Amino acid sequence: VLPNRHTKQAVAASVSGVAGVILVGDSGLVFVPTPAGAPVAVQAQVPAGLTSRVAAVRDGVLALATPAGLYSLACFMDDDAVSCTPETVSTTAFVEVSGLAVVEWGAASGRYVAYVAAGNGLHYIATDATPASRVVWGTAVLSVAYSPALGIAAAGDFNRVAVFAGPR
Repeated sequence: VLPNRHTKQAVAASVSGVAGVILVGDSGLVFVPTPAGAPVAVQAQVPAGLTSRVAAVRDGVLALATPAGLYSLACFMDDDAVSCTPETVSTTAFVEVSGLAVVEWGAASGRYVAYVAAGNGLHYIATDATPASRVVWGTAVLSVAYSPALGIAAAGDFNRVAVFAGPR
């Protein structure tokens, strides 16, 4: 068992066609193949820990938000590890990342759109002709989710909730 004593997030994902769960914890990222595979370390080349969050985009592609920025990880699995090549999407500094919602992520368009929930607000990140990074809700945000039908929903301190219609 890998030394992730404190796990803050679990996300269903697949790497090289192998289904499993990505755990985010004090030892970084860990991939656990299902139904009963042995946990393997994720070599992301980007420091990840308790204040990082991950989103599974498609097979072998992860979005990773850390205090240092937002990254796209192209991953593959070999015998004893998952190796990922990072691409920097944004160098926006986040304070204690608590959530990540992906709206659009690379592939055919090459465009990245995501929301990052953090102690310093809800951040909108987009890469277009002019990359954008702005705070759309200036309170400590505890979690964020995206639904194509609803848009963005975020939860802040003291039971505050905000819903934004569609990607902004």
